[in-house]
Amino acid sequence: MHTSQIYWQDFIVKKTAHFIEYFILAVLIFRALKQSTEYSRVVLILLTLLVTVVYASTDEYHQSLVPGREPRYRDVAIDSLGVVTASVLISLRKLDILIDL
Repeated sequence: MHTSQIYWQDFIVKKTAHFIEYFILAVLIFRALKQSTEYSRVVLILLTLLVTVVYASTDEYHQSLVPGREPRYRDVAIDSLGVVTASVLISLRKLDILIDL
C-alpha cells in the first residue's frame, strides 16, 4: 500500500470519527437543554448549534497550544457538519426516539 493511500485512509477515519462525535454531542446537548428548560424546539436547536460550534472552535484553539498539533478551520467545519446534520434531523423529528429516552 502506498503512503498516500494510508494517509487518506487515516484522514477519512479520523474525520468521520469527529463528525460522529460532534453529531452525538449535539444530540446530547439538545436532550439536556430540552429536559432542563422550557425553550421552544427552534431555540433549543439554535442553542445547540451555538454551544457545539463554539466548543469545536475552542477545541481547535486548544490544539494550537499543544506541541506538535495545529488548529485547522477544516476540522471546525467537519465538526460543525456533524452538528448541523444532527440539528436538521432533530428539527425533522427523526431523532425523537433518542431524545425522549
